[in-house]
Amino acid sequence: MLSDYIAYRIQELHERAYNRLVLVLASSSSVGVLLSGLALFVNPSLKHLAVAVFVFGIMLAERIHKKTLEKMRKLVKNPEAEMVARGYFAVLKDLYTKDHLIRRMLTEPQIEDPVIKREKKTVSAAARFFEARYAALKTRTRIVITATSISIMLPHLVVLRDVVAAVIMIGVLLIARKIL
Repeated sequence: MLSDYIAYRIQELHERAYNRLVLVLASSSSVGVLLSGLALFVNPSLKHLAVAVFVFGIMLAERIHKKTLEKMRKLVKNPEAEMVARGYFAVLKDLYTKDHLIRRMLTEPQIEDPVIKREKKTVSAAARFFEARYAALKTRTRIVITATSISIMLPHLVVLRDVVAAVIMIGVLLIARKIL
């Protein structure tokens, strides 16, 4: 039962991270492509600003990934730290008064209970599934970054034959692949 709750919490974390990533990557990609298009017609130096906006979006996406992974690891490593999990264990032990539970936690030594140990085992066994979902989230981010970098770079390469812009975007793309 605890493993179901942890799976639900991790799913919530993934959904929040996905929504944030969509917001960050969509806005940075849109602004980057718009600036790249304006650079073709108005001012060629805007292509550097497009790359800077895109790199900023990649850095924000990387930060979102790190925070999500940190929260996910904390949740899998120590599931009984959740208040709902404490209440769940208290019900299993027939001790469901919150005041009594908090008093016991403060006064008694912390020895791992067999009930908690058994429940944590299922959570740690499911950790591989959680990691696979996180890897899928990272893959989606990589796809968006690759598509955006191509859409920023391609007009300058085809229309202006600007090889320097293409090399810069390929470098940014390779660095983003290494970071994410």
